[in-house]
Amino acid sequence: MPTWVEDLDVDRILALPDDGLRHELIDGVHHVTPAPAEAHQRAVAELLVRLWGAAPEGVTVRTAPYDWVVVDREGASHRVQPDLLVLTLEQARVPLLQGMVPLLVVEVLSPGAANRARDLQDKLGLYQRTGLPTYWVVDPGIPSIASWKRVGEPLVPAREARGDQWFIADCPFPVRLRPSDLADRAG
Repeated sequence: MPTWVEDLDVDRILALPDDGLRHELIDGVHHVTPAPAEAHQRAVAELLVRLWGAAPEGVTVRTAPYDWVVVDREGASHRVQPDLLVLTLEQARVPLLQGMVPLLVVEVLSPGAANRARDLQDKLGLYQRTGLPTYWVVDPGIPSIASWKRVGEPLVPAREARGDQWFIADCPFPVRLRPSDLADRAG
């Protein structure tokens, strides 16, 4: 392994040439993932439309690739590119979200154990250390939406819906979704 990989930090990740892949740095580990599959893209697009439509004035939604440089409570730096972020307009005006915490981060699961573990373990663990108020994980394969909400210090499981059940959220703003509406479908 080349020496520069052993000393990889956020600045080196940000300096990588654009290769069409998603590069993230979580707990010192460089994660590289290819472009997402159709089911993933459909879920992200549906969520973008629905969140955008429900967002109040002063709040906006961004999709990956959108860099969030996280400095956790231990002072370690990480770089993530969540599938969707809900931001204040002030946060959205900066080209690199650093030193600020989004209102909501959403990850859409892709097939494969490594991707699932990254979103359900590595990223959840990281987001626990950031002050993130709300985290959602969408699984278009089931389909389901699970959420975590900050209660005091930790993010705790808040809501989950599957199939045609309604997922009703109040944070960061009121929105109602059915996981089945986010799932891959023909047409």
